[in-house]
Order: sequence, then structure tokens, then C-alpha cells
Amino acid sequence: MADQQGNPMNVIQVGPYNPQRKHSEHERWIHVFPIYLNKNKTVAEGRRVPKEVAVEDPITREIVIALQQKGFDLFVEGYKVHPREVDKENVLMRSRVRVHFRDDNGKPIHPEFPNKRKLFRMICESIGGMDYRQDPETFKQHQRALQAQVAPQVLQQQKFLERLEKSQAQGSGTSATSTKTPNNNKKKGKKGRK
Repeated sequence: MADQQGNPMNVIQVGPYNPQRKHSEHERWIHVFPIYLNKNKTVAEGRRVPKEVAVEDPITREIVIALQQKGFDLFVEGYKVHPREVDKENVLMRSRVRVHFRDDNGKPIHPEFPNKRKLFRMICESIGGMDYRQDPETFKQHQRALQAQVAPQVLQQQKFLERLEKSQAQGSGTSATSTKTPNNNKKKGKKGRK
């Protein structure tokens, strides 16, 4: 199903950031990447909350649940990856959540979260309080189940990349295992010229 311009109905069109836009427009909504809340990351790697508050390997689904419980408007951009994310191919680490945080006057929509740090802290506390995160064994089982759901997508992506590399190697006429021979026809300095 598409709208009048031919865009799919469930896709939100977001343009580049513009400070003249109102806070209610999607371009001005704040970003929440899972890496911001990850206990296994350093501040240099992108973590934005204290390590004592952060949670181990949060995923976008947990962030969405935590924000929806507090009544925030949000949407997920599943194709986005944080620039400092090392494992860019991991589907669980992909995506970010856009959150409607301020009203058009620039004031927070929820006064109990006056800034992003308080919002990130609330998200971490909500994720840490989820039932399956209380027991380490249950949490590991949950992670394995998520990996099993995501594994077919990852395999499909890897096969596509392998086919792409193979077609590029065949298209160039050289194989990846060929060795280069030194070029002896190079001119060396002024002595080689007439």
C-alpha cells in the first residue's frame, strides 16, 4: 500500500538535520543507538551512560519496549549503524531508535526526563529490570534465541556478499590469488630520460 506520492505507508521519510525545523518533525527527534547503553563498550567506543547503569548488549527491541512503557512516540531506523560500531554486519547491533523528546517550544515532553542522560538512564533501568535479564542463564538462552532468529538473515547477507565479490573478481579478469610481477619498464629519475 502506498500514499499519493508512491511511498510505502509504513516508511517515514526523514531528511537531513535542519535547526529551523520544529521539534515535532522527525528530523529533530533524538537518536538512541544500542551502543549508547552497552556495558561492554567504553566511552571512546560510544557508551553514553556510566558503566554501573549500562546493560550488557542491549538490542533495539528492548529500547523500544522501555520507551513505549513511558509513552514516548518513536520509530526505528533498521538500516542505521553507529559509526563506532565494530561489528557492523551483526543484525542485532544494527538500527537506531528515533524518539520524540521535545515539544515545539523546546521543552521535554516528559518533565521527569529533562535531558538525554536521564532518558538513557531510564532506558537502562527498564532493560535491566526485564524478567529474562534477571537470571544470567535465561538471558543467555534469550540471546541464543535471538541469534537463531537473525542467523538466516545474516547467512543470506553473507552469501550475497560472496557472490558479489566473486562476480567482481570474474569481471575484472584477475583472480584474488594471482601475484603481481614487478614492472621493469619504469623510468628511474633523470638518467632514464633522453
